[in-house]
Amino acid sequence: MTASDFDRAFGGASAERPTFAARLGRAGLEANGTTAQVVGAADEYRPFRFLPSGENMGVSLEISRWLDGTDIVEGVSLSYRVLLRVGFTGDSEIRLYLLDMIIIIEGRELSLLREKLARQQVTHIVQYSPRIWPKAPSGMEPIVERITFAVPERG
Repeated sequence: MTASDFDRAFGGASAERPTFAARLGRAGLEANGTTAQVVGAADEYRPFRFLPSGENMGVSLEISRWLDGTDIVEGVSLSYRVLLRVGFTGDSEIRLYLLDMIIIIEGRELSLLREKLARQQVTHIVQYSPRIWPKAPSGMEPIVERITFAVPERG
């Protein structure tokens, strides 16, 4: 790899700096000769990514949300080992019970996400933001509308 190849790939001084949304859509991860993209694309919203059903269970999960009214992302990356259980209400709410917090995922058409989480196959969950993806998903497509990190107060 030459220095200019490195700069183009990792955003060095001579490379043009892509937007966060562009990086999110183009980023890839090489695994066993196949490319697994990170969640989302600059023009198409995808609420979650998961491993193909033939693959082993995932080791970690990243959950991202947008700070209200901004394009600043906030999130957590966690090991599936700390996931105690997956709770749900219909196909509009999923609760992930961890050792130190509960993560509440609200949206619609979340049944597939819940099934993949129970099998530890989800690699990334991202909340929808019209600032990042101007075209909202239609009524029958999955969408994560809100993610809440509920941490108990220490008394």
